[in-house]
Amino acid sequence: MEKPVTSKFSLISKFMHEKLNYLQQHSNLSSTKAALANMRRGIGKIPGDIPELWGMLFENLDDSMMSRNTEKGPSWEEWALYISLTMFALHQQGKDIEKECMHKPEESLGKAIRKLVKDEESENRVLRKFNVLATSIGMQEIQHHLRGIIQLLSANSVPLDYIKLAYDLYRWQTPDGPQQVRLQWGQDYYSKNTENNDESLLTKE
Repeated sequence: MEKPVTSKFSLISKFMHEKLNYLQQHSNLSSTKAALANMRRGIGKIPGDIPELWGMLFENLDDSMMSRNTEKGPSWEEWALYISLTMFALHQQGKDIEKECMHKPEESLGKAIRKLVKDEESENRVLRKFNVLATSIGMQEIQHHLRGIIQLLSANSVPLDYIKLAYDLYRWQTPDGPQQVRLQWGQDYYSKNTENNDESLLTKE
């Protein structure tokens, strides 16, 4: 039975907001630093595989978002939240989460990736990575290719809306979801409202 997408946005948003807010407000605690390190270690794994990350993922997770049949693996929501939180930890590595938080509302993946473009050469390189991500099949493949993009964003101190990313990853797993998310990513990447669009990339007459 198809899960209603719209009913999940508020739950995903609330969960991610609370987790990110907690990490930012308790950034100086050794337990927070350890949690972020464990989250980075969880990249490439399946939700639930690492006991140290159970609390990160399952604490305060609404029952409706948990897998009802563990034999079928993690739920759509568990995959989306897990990947988003572990990628945030990677994005935040080496940065003061209180002073330079890499979560920024309204900074969608398409818009963030566009900010990596400095010239035609860099655009070709960035688009190759983006295209591979956008044509990924399965959450483990998405996780693998997303990691490289997040590392680029981190190296250039470009933030990302991790609440929106989580919802995008949830939608990706729904019927017709990949096509819808790819469309949104493409629109955001080429949006004229995206900051720092390089005028040198425009075709000269």
